[in-house]
Parts: sequence; structure tokens; C-alpha cells
Amino acid sequence: MGTKHRNSSRPSNNPPRFVYSSLPSQREMSGSRYPHVFHWDAKARIVRTIRSEFPNLASKMSLITPTAYMQRFLGAPMLQPHRSSPPSSADWNAKLSFQISNPASPNAKFPFFNVPVSTDPLVHALITSEDIGTTLLACDDKRSFVEVAELLSKIGGSDTTFVPCTIDEAISKYGFRMRVLAESLSFISEFEYTGGELGQKVTRRWELKT
Repeated sequence: MGTKHRNSSRPSNNPPRFVYSSLPSQREMSGSRYPHVFHWDAKARIVRTIRSEFPNLASKMSLITPTAYMQRFLGAPMLQPHRSSPPSSADWNAKLSFQISNPASPNAKFPFFNVPVSTDPLVHALITSEDIGTTLLACDDKRSFVEVAELLSKIGGSDTTFVPCTIDEAISKYGFRMRVLAESLSFISEFEYTGGELGQKVTRRWELKT
């Protein structure tokens, strides 16, 4: 990654604009309470490196901050509904019920991003019409997990509810490899996606010039 940035700053390959996908450091903004979300921390360090070691490239840089991928619902058990209890043999016609359980705060609004649909037009806007130095929050929708559960209930016809849990409970249920996602959900509930008042100013999609 560092080599690619170095090559981009050479005079023979000198782009008029540079757009980098970045995220804030959860470790730094939380005072090390969420220390395992390494890819967020690494992206924040890369931005600092570009600004300190490649000033020519930094002078042309804008940032896009992608929010939670909608596609993650297809592969992350912590985001998916699970049957609350096995069907009873006494009543096979009983309505099924499901639960989504993770460390998100019930009413915290999470920004979601449709990657294959929205990435190209947002990057195009950063390149063609926005000021250099813009940090764009890539977001298509904002919903709490209570609202997600309600939406799934309407679509699927089965009762789906959201049940919050702690990070440790999530790890016990879904496995240690889910710790990163568990910490991220808790962080976003507390600090919003870009760190709230501690984070940098971001441009929302509806604030774009085009």
C-alpha cells in the first residue's frame, strides 16, 4: 500500500486528484476501549502517513469513508436473524419468530452503504465537482437494528426482534473472529461512524454539489 502511494506521487505519474478510502481510528477515539478493529486503525495511519510523507499527493487528496456494507448482512451471523426457538412438534402451524442479537444500542442509527451501486457516482463526484480535501461519508440509508428487525418482519411475515448483548456475549455466541464486528457495533453506537464530536468534519451525500 505504501509503495503504491509513493509511486502515485512521482512526477511521471502525477494525478490531478487522489481519492482514498479511509476510516477513523476506533482505538484512538475510544481511548483504547475498542483496540481490535485493526483495519480502521490502519486506514487512519495511512492517511497520516500520506499527509506527513507525501505532501504533494496529500495536496490533491480527498477521502471517502464507506459505511456499513449492506452486503455484510449476507455473510455476518451477528447481523442476521436466527430462529428464537426450534419449531414445536405440537403446533407446526405456529408462526416462527427470529432474533437479531449483537452489541449495538437498540436506537442507535447505523449508516448503510450499497457498495456496487453507489461507489462509482460518489467517487466521480469527489473527482469532478467537490473541493480537494473533502471527506465524504458514503451512506445510502440510516437505520437502527430495531428498525432493521421491524423491516424484516414486514418482508418475511415472521416476527423478528432485536436483542442487544455485550461484546463478550457476542464473542461467546458467534466466535472470537467476530470480535472486530462486535467492537465496531459498540463503537458506532457510542461515537457514531466518524467519531461524533471527536471526529473530523464530513460531507454527507445530500450535501454534494452534484
